[in-house]
Amino acid sequence: MKSTPLNRRKFLAASGVALAAVPAALQRNEARAAAAPAPFKIDCQSHLFAPELIALMEKRTTDPTVFTKDGTRYLKMGDWLRKIPPLYLDVDAKLATMDAAGIAVTALSINDPGPEWFGADGPAVAQMANDFVARGPRNLKRAPSDYLKQIWLDIVSPLPLAMKFGYEFMGADRLLFSSDHPWVEPQLISNSLRSLKLPAGDEAKIFRGNAHKLFRL
Repeated sequence: MKSTPLNRRKFLAASGVALAAVPAALQRNEARAAAAPAPFKIDCQSHLFAPELIALMEKRTTDPTVFTKDGTRYLKMGDWLRKIPPLYLDVDAKLATMDAAGIAVTALSINDPGPEWFGADGPAVAQMANDFVARGPRNLKRAPSDYLKQIWLDIVSPLPLAMKFGYEFMGADRLLFSSDHPWVEPQLISNSLRSLKLPAGDEAKIFRGNAHKLFRL
Protein backbone atom coordinates (compact mmCIF):
# COMPACT_ATOMS: atom_id res chain seq x y z
CA MET A 1 0.00 0.00 0.00
CA LYS A 2 1.41 3.36 -1.00
CA SER A 3 1.63 5.89 1.84
CA THR A 4 0.65 9.52 1.37
CA PRO A 5 2.97 12.15 2.87
CA LEU A 6 1.23 14.24 5.56
CA ASN A 7 1.75 17.92 6.04
CA ARG A 8 1.81 19.24 9.59
CA ARG A 9 -1.91 20.07 9.77
CA LYS A 10 -2.93 16.70 8.36
CA PHE A 11 -0.65 15.00 10.83
CA LEU A 12 -2.25 16.82 13.77
CA ALA A 13 -5.70 15.85 12.56
CA ALA A 14 -4.75 12.23 11.94
CA SER A 15 -2.97 11.85 15.26
CA GLY A 16 -6.30 12.02 17.12
CA VAL A 17 -7.32 8.73 15.54
CA ALA A 18 -3.98 7.14 16.33
CA LEU A 19 -4.23 8.13 20.00
CA ALA A 20 -7.19 5.81 20.48
CA ALA A 21 -4.83 2.84 20.23
CA VAL A 22 -2.32 4.17 22.76
CA PRO A 23 -3.77 2.68 26.01
CA ALA A 24 -3.80 -0.82 24.57
CA ALA A 25 -0.27 -0.41 23.26
CA LEU A 26 0.92 0.79 26.66
CA GLN A 27 -0.62 -2.20 28.39
CA ARG A 28 1.05 -4.61 25.96
CA ASN A 29 4.44 -3.02 26.57
CA GLU A 30 4.30 -2.70 30.38
CA ALA A 31 5.88 -6.06 31.14
CA ARG A 32 8.56 -5.58 28.49
CA ALA A 33 9.42 -2.10 29.79
CA ALA A 34 9.66 -3.35 33.39
CA ALA A 35 12.24 -5.93 32.40
CA ALA A 36 14.28 -3.59 30.21
CA PRO A 37 17.25 -1.62 31.58
CA ALA A 38 16.52 1.98 32.48
CA PRO A 39 17.04 4.22 29.44
CA PHE A 40 19.66 6.91 29.67
CA LYS A 41 19.68 10.42 28.27
CA ILE A 42 22.25 12.44 26.33
CA ASP A 43 22.13 16.14 27.20
CA CYS A 44 23.18 18.25 24.20
CA GLN A 45 23.51 21.55 26.09
CA SER A 46 24.67 22.03 29.66
CA HIS A 47 26.82 24.69 31.30
CA LEU A 48 29.44 25.38 33.95
CA PHE A 49 30.96 28.69 34.93
CA ALA A 50 34.76 28.75 34.62
CA PRO A 51 36.30 29.87 37.95
CA GLU A 52 39.12 31.58 36.05
CA LEU A 53 36.60 33.62 34.10
CA ILE A 54 34.68 34.57 37.26
CA ALA A 55 37.95 35.76 38.83
CA LEU A 56 38.71 37.83 35.73
CA MET A 57 35.29 39.52 35.80
CA GLU A 58 35.64 40.30 39.51
CA LYS A 59 38.62 42.50 38.56
CA ARG A 60 36.87 44.28 35.69
CA THR A 61 35.48 47.80 35.98
CA THR A 62 33.22 47.60 32.90
CA ASP A 63 30.61 45.00 32.02
CA PRO A 64 30.63 42.10 32.19
CA THR A 65 31.53 42.23 35.87
CA VAL A 66 31.03 39.99 38.89
CA PHE A 67 30.35 41.34 42.37
CA THR A 68 29.27 39.93 45.73
CA LYS A 69 26.41 41.37 47.78
CA ASP A 70 25.12 39.94 51.08
CA GLY A 71 27.11 36.78 50.50
CA THR A 72 25.67 36.18 47.04
CA ARG A 73 27.74 36.48 43.89
CA TYR A 74 26.18 38.22 40.88
CA LEU A 75 27.07 38.54 37.22
CA LYS A 76 26.24 41.95 35.71
CA MET A 77 25.83 42.42 31.97
CA GLY A 78 24.31 45.83 31.32
CA ASP A 79 20.92 45.92 33.05
CA TRP A 80 20.87 42.15 33.38
CA LEU A 81 21.86 40.44 36.65
CA ARG A 82 22.28 36.73 37.28
CA LYS A 83 23.05 34.99 40.54
CA ILE A 84 26.03 32.64 40.51
CA PRO A 85 25.52 30.09 43.32
CA PRO A 86 28.52 27.86 44.11
CA LEU A 87 26.93 24.83 42.43
CA TYR A 88 27.21 26.62 39.05
CA LEU A 89 30.98 26.11 39.30
CA ASP A 90 30.91 22.67 40.93
CA VAL A 91 31.74 19.69 38.73
CA ASP A 92 30.64 17.20 41.39
CA ALA A 93 27.27 18.96 41.68
CA LYS A 94 26.91 18.79 37.90
CA LEU A 95 27.61 15.05 37.93
CA ALA A 96 25.12 14.52 40.77
CA THR A 97 22.43 16.36 38.80
CA MET A 98 23.20 14.25 35.74
CA ASP A 99 22.92 11.05 37.78
CA ALA A 100 19.62 12.12 39.31
CA ALA A 101 18.19 12.87 35.86
CA GLY A 102 19.50 9.69 34.23
CA ILE A 103 21.92 11.61 31.99
CA ALA A 104 24.90 9.55 30.88
CA VAL A 105 26.62 12.09 28.63
CA THR A 106 26.43 15.87 28.46
CA ALA A 107 27.80 18.34 25.93
CA LEU A 108 29.38 20.88 28.23
CA SER A 109 29.87 24.54 27.36
CA ILE A 110 30.54 27.77 29.20
CA ASN A 111 27.78 30.09 30.35
CA ASP A 112 27.11 33.75 29.66
CA PRO A 113 28.89 36.03 28.97
CA GLY A 114 30.45 34.88 25.73
CA PRO A 115 33.81 36.11 24.44
CA GLU A 116 32.08 38.76 22.29
CA TRP A 117 31.45 40.77 25.48
CA PHE A 118 35.16 41.26 26.15
CA GLY A 119 36.20 43.31 23.14
CA ALA A 120 39.88 42.91 22.32
CA ASP A 121 40.24 40.33 25.09
CA GLY A 122 37.63 38.10 23.42
CA PRO A 123 40.07 35.59 21.85
CA ALA A 124 41.95 35.16 25.16
CA VAL A 125 38.67 34.68 27.02
CA ALA A 126 37.54 32.10 24.44
CA GLN A 127 40.73 30.12 24.92
CA MET A 128 40.44 30.35 28.71
CA ALA A 129 36.85 29.14 28.66
CA ASN A 130 37.40 26.30 26.23
CA ASP A 131 40.50 25.10 28.05
CA PHE A 132 38.38 24.99 31.21
CA VAL A 133 35.70 22.90 29.49
CA ALA A 134 38.32 20.59 27.99
CA ARG A 135 39.96 20.05 31.42
CA GLY A 136 42.44 17.23 30.97
CA PRO A 137 44.56 18.35 28.03
CA ARG A 138 46.77 15.31 28.60
CA ASN A 139 44.04 13.33 26.81
CA LEU A 140 43.95 15.66 23.83
CA LYS A 141 46.14 15.38 20.77
CA ARG A 142 45.52 18.95 19.63
CA ALA A 143 44.64 22.29 21.19
CA PRO A 144 40.99 22.56 22.34
CA SER A 145 40.49 25.39 19.84
CA ASP A 146 41.30 22.95 17.01
CA TYR A 147 38.55 20.59 18.19
CA LEU A 148 36.17 23.53 18.46
CA LYS A 149 36.48 24.10 14.73
CA GLN A 150 35.06 20.61 14.13
CA ILE A 151 31.67 21.42 15.68
CA TRP A 152 28.69 23.34 14.34
CA LEU A 153 27.62 26.67 15.85
CA ASP A 154 24.27 28.42 15.60
CA ILE A 155 23.92 32.18 15.24
CA VAL A 156 21.12 32.50 17.77
CA SER A 157 22.62 35.57 19.45
CA PRO A 158 20.95 38.70 18.08
CA LEU A 159 24.23 40.61 18.49
CA PRO A 160 25.93 41.16 15.12
CA LEU A 161 29.30 41.29 16.91
CA ALA A 162 28.75 37.76 18.24
CA MET A 163 27.89 36.53 14.75
CA LYS A 164 30.97 38.27 13.36
CA PHE A 165 33.14 36.60 16.00
CA GLY A 166 31.75 33.17 15.10
CA TYR A 167 32.16 33.83 11.39
CA GLU A 168 35.78 34.97 11.74
CA PHE A 169 36.66 32.03 13.98
CA MET A 170 34.77 29.21 12.28
CA GLY A 171 34.25 30.45 8.74
CA ALA A 172 30.90 30.17 6.98
CA ASP A 173 30.85 26.39 6.55
CA ARG A 174 29.87 25.47 10.14
CA LEU A 175 27.43 28.20 11.11
CA LEU A 176 23.69 27.51 11.27
CA PHE A 177 20.77 29.93 11.20
CA SER A 178 18.77 29.51 14.43
CA SER A 179 16.03 31.79 15.73
CA ASP A 180 15.41 30.70 19.36
CA HIS A 181 11.77 31.64 18.68
CA PRO A 182 9.55 32.48 20.59
CA TRP A 183 12.18 34.08 22.81
CA VAL A 184 13.65 35.92 19.82
CA GLU A 185 11.95 36.98 16.60
CA PRO A 186 13.43 35.17 13.57
CA GLN A 187 13.56 38.43 11.60
CA LEU A 188 15.85 39.96 14.24
CA ILE A 189 18.39 37.18 13.72
CA SER A 190 18.07 37.50 9.95
CA ASN A 191 18.57 41.25 10.01
CA SER A 192 21.59 40.97 12.31
CA LEU A 193 23.26 38.48 10.00
CA ARG A 194 22.54 40.58 6.90
CA SER A 195 23.99 43.64 8.64
CA LEU A 196 27.42 41.98 8.44
CA LYS A 197 27.24 42.18 4.63
CA LEU A 198 28.87 38.80 4.13
CA PRO A 199 29.48 37.40 0.66
CA ALA A 200 26.19 36.14 -0.79
CA GLY A 201 27.46 32.56 -0.93
CA ASP A 202 28.46 32.56 2.74
CA GLU A 203 25.12 34.06 3.78
CA ALA A 204 23.26 31.38 1.82
CA LYS A 205 25.29 28.65 3.56
CA ILE A 206 24.34 30.02 6.98
CA PHE A 207 20.66 30.55 6.16
CA ARG A 208 20.07 27.11 4.60
CA GLY A 209 22.99 25.42 2.86
CA ASN A 210 24.84 24.19 5.94
CA ALA A 211 21.67 22.82 7.59
CA HIS A 212 20.71 21.15 4.32
CA LYS A 213 24.09 19.39 4.31
CA LEU A 214 24.23 18.60 8.05
CA PHE A 215 20.70 17.18 8.31
CA ARG A 216 20.79 15.61 4.84
CA LEU A 217 17.60 17.38 3.81
